[in-house]
Amino acid sequence: MNDKRILSNPDILKEIKHAKRKRLFLLEIAEKLNKNLEFKFYQEKTRNKTDIINIIKDSLDINAVKLNTYNVDQWIREFESLNILIFKFYNIKPEDINGYAFNNRQIPLIGINNRNSDKEKIFSLFNEYAHLLLSKDGISGDYNREKEEELCNSIASEILLPKKEINNIKISNVNSIIRIVSTRYNASMETILYRLKNLNILTEEELEEQLTNRVYNTKSNDKKQNDTEDTEEKPKKIPKKKKRTKQQRLKTIASKNVNQNGHLFIELLLEAYDEELINDLDLSNELGVPHTAIPFVIDKINGGRP
Repeated sequence: MNDKRILSNPDILKEIKHAKRKRLFLLEIAEKLNKNLEFKFYQEKTRNKTDIINIIKDSLDINAVKLNTYNVDQWIREFESLNILIFKFYNIKPEDINGYAFNNRQIPLIGINNRNSDKEKIFSLFNEYAHLLLSKDGISGDYNREKEEELCNSIASEILLPKKEINNIKISNVNSIIRIVSTRYNASMETILYRLKNLNILTEEELEEQLTNRVYNTKSNDKKQNDTEDTEEKPKKIPKKKKRTKQQRLKTIASKNVNQNGHLFIELLLEAYDEELINDLDLSNELGVPHTAIPFVIDKINGGRP
């Protein structure tokens, strides 16, 4: 992919290489298990915006209940049901990358930055799904103003903030509309404001004003607060943390591992282990956890396996 950010940031390159390697290993396992991991909506030629929006709505059975109540993990399970491999990554700053997408006929890849807020992660999922349906690989971030990325942002916004629903809000006060929409839907404030501008509910001037008051100032204040906290003298005596038991530590490792790798990846590994296609060491290595944590990973996945 011709993207300078990959070459200039070794952490991004490492994450992408690691994700692709895990995908290839999973394909080998799937072949031995006679599993069909084909992505139903794969095609090499690009689609138009309307077709992509319709596919997203139909494939994920988008409805008001899901838009209003689903959390990140629930949406991830929906995407995994389409044979899309979803990974979360932890060690890259959101300003460097929000997510990535790699289009493939079998188990295409989506990665989202776990350091973003839950609403931003949900937006990233839909943004990257749009990349797959465009038949284009992509790396997403606030810096990216390329035509394809803008289109994927627009598609994600239209899905998460339906035009019909928003237009049904019969309130003339702009601030009240913003408050209602932000309460009702899982979308970041920046996404909401741009969507309202696209629907002509906000003028260009109102958009800039709202962005300044609700987005830019908030980010600036957060940064100032963090800078202040970093420069403040730390107390000489730091309360001792209670030591966690070995079991608690293993539960934490397992929880993070499931959060990072998702259910689809882990469930196929466990099935391969049950069929004796891989051994204990393989399972531990591919999950990236000590073998003592595996029972807790299993328990986290499905409440225990016989």
